[in-house]
Amino acid sequence: MIFYISTDGDDIGTRVGRAALANREDEMVQLSGAIKRANQQIVSFALANGGKVLTEGGDECNLTIPGDRLDQIENLRQQWRDAAGATLSVGIGRNISEAGRALMAAKLRGKDQVVL
Repeated sequence: MIFYISTDGDDIGTRVGRAALANREDEMVQLSGAIKRANQQIVSFALANGGKVLTEGGDECNLTIPGDRLDQIENLRQQWRDAAGATLSVGIGRNISEAGRALMAAKLRGKDQVVL
């Protein structure tokens, strides 16, 4: 069975906004690079495991993975945190809409978690 995954970096927009308001160009470049590297890990994982990338941009991804790979999500979240220097919320569903609602629940429940 294929599952849909929606991810979003926690509080990234706030960090970028603060750096922009303070004219901290180097911080914005560093943060952007870290997020790109972290997202590339998610994209690579999905593609290497028979999934596909639906969207990927900024600190968000929407993708699919086979159900037998769901046990890897927590490890992938930790890798994202290490690469990006920020936490990641993840929603998992049987379709795109369910994954999006699960992601919203993860955010509303305090972020930095996986909701199925």
